[in-house]
Amino acid sequence: MIGTLWNVYDPLYRMETLYGDDPLYRFRKIPALNEKDETNFPYQYTTEYLHEMRERLDAPEWSAKWMQAPFVREGLLYQPNELLYFNGECPDGKTIAVLDPAVGGGDFLSMIIIRIAGNKNYVIDWLYSNETKGKTIPAIRGKVMFHDITELHYEQNGIGRAFEEDITRVLREAGYYRCKTIPFNAPEGMSKEEKIIGYSDWVKSNLTFISEEAKSTTYSRSSDYVRALNDMFIYTTVGKNKHDDAVDDRAGAPLAVAAQGD
Repeated sequence: MIGTLWNVYDPLYRMETLYGDDPLYRFRKIPALNEKDETNFPYQYTTEYLHEMRERLDAPEWSAKWMQAPFVREGLLYQPNELLYFNGECPDGKTIAVLDPAVGGGDFLSMIIIRIAGNKNYVIDWLYSNETKGKTIPAIRGKVMFHDITELHYEQNGIGRAFEEDITRVLREAGYYRCKTIPFNAPEGMSKEEKIIGYSDWVKSNLTFISEEAKSTTYSRSSDYVRALNDMFIYTTVGKNKHDDAVDDRAGAPLAVAAQGD
């Protein structure tokens, strides 16, 4: 079977869902852009051409037609025009991070980095990776030190505590003691999806994201930032979602920002 994965109800996607772990079946998907946000098809499409195409199309169409990631248009939780944006320049202020850890494979580690200036919260950077801890822990250390992050908030569970120990260790080894790791508890009685949906209005009203036009300013979208936003824009409340790490991470942001008033 050969075709484009337009939708999660597509026969191709249903076959992969049913037989993805069966050794008698083989599934191959080659996205237009690789993990470095560069073209996989240099003999046909340049990286610049694909970036322009991504900006022209809406996120679901780009995701399905060019990145082999099907979607459901119904029930999309976030639309690009619903978010707040800034041009890459923002005032000085306190910088915090909210971490949704993962150990690789199918799950993405998501760490959203927020500059709090006055009553605004600017998302200045984003670490979004499905690499193992051997690569993500050093990457977290690099982001913390580069942005001078003073608070790293994480959900208080088993994997969160394990990451907190490793992060504290590598920061101390690097001689960086300015970052305080702060656990938070997920709201009781709420499922993961309920939490994501419940905090979505807060995200739309209180987080300001880097605009697409911010190309040569202080802050611009990295490949991780773009990938996280793309996953955000195809998250649906109808059907299954392949990745919910980017939206789950932002659902922890209200708790982290609220803690600034404590």
